Amino acid sequence: MIKYILNIKWEQMREQKTSNEEVRSRFENIPEINFFITRCTWMYIGKIICAPEHSILKKLMGAWIQGPRKAEHPQTLSKNTF
Repeated sequence: MIKYILNIKWEQMREQKTSNEEVRSRFENIPEINFFITRCTWMYIGKIICAPEHSILKKLMGAWIQGPRKAEHPQTLSKNTF
């Protein structure tokens, strides 16, 4: 979408060999999408942690993960994966 907003065509990218970092720097040094996904995930987890103990979301965080596990490893909680 940044390329679309800056009106950069695919042909221009190929001819000028413009990198994604260069495009992001033209757009006020916007970080990669992974940064936003990680930030939103941690904000959501923070809201769940601050929720009351009887909250459904908090109960789901402590739910057992159903599925295969490694031999001689204990069953883990979903909150341990975060």
